[in-house]
Amino acid sequence: MKYIFPFIFIISCSIEPEDCNSDIGGNAYIDQCGQCVAGLTNAEACIDVNQDGYNDVDIAFLQDMKNTFAILADSELFNIGTQYWRGGRLIRFSCNSCHLAGQIPESIFSLISLESLELGSNNLTGSISESIGSLINLRNLQLYNNELTGTIPTNLGNLINIGKVYDALIVDDIQFWDLYGEINLRNNQLSGTIPLEIGNLENLTKLDLRSNQLTGEIPPEIGNLTSLVILWLSHNQLIGEIPPEIGNL
Repeated sequence: MKYIFPFIFIISCSIEPEDCNSDIGGNAYIDQCGQCVAGLTNAEACIDVNQDGYNDVDIAFLQDMKNTFAILADSELFNIGTQYWRGGRLIRFSCNSCHLAGQIPESIFSLISLESLELGSNNLTGSISESIGSLINLRNLQLYNNELTGTIPTNLGNLINIGKVYDALIVDDIQFWDLYGEINLRNNQLSGTIPLEIGNLENLTKLDLRSNQLTGEIPPEIGNLTSLVILWLSHNQLIGEIPPEIGNL
């Protein structure tokens, strides 16, 4: 299912495209997908060779999903999971309980505009790649109830937008979602220690790591998560005392 959030640009002959962000004399411009990029936007231009209004990188990910998971083999690209698009970019991808079996395709880590990734309650295997740190706009990550192994990647600490509350998207007076950011990795087979870098996510509101095989002590850096509302670490193999820094929460 696909949802598209249209953008309408009105450009007079007196305003050059590179000033679409009101950055007079700057470098902002309208890209092939019709979105204002560069300049003060910090957004990267899309690649749209066939001029269909969608970022080719994002479309390639959907094609990889179709090729990777047998259950999606006969699906139309825009019918894979629930998709929300904005300015030709995929900003939310949800495929909870889609009966996906296998490893997440690497192309998912090229979705630099993605804000919410939800792949819970499937049969996903393999490890969580360090490349997840490239999803710099991610605000919500849900990979619960899978069969993921390996350690929690340290590059998760690069996702500093996770946990930033964003307003519900409203189109034609319909509210599509109102998520608050979280990391939910519960009920997998993740091992190793909780990375110290998770303390970088100061806007995180919910962290759920229960029912894994995590070892070691609870890092005191969790005390940096001053926006945290919910913390679940039970049913692991953690040792040591609860760090006093948790009192900062």
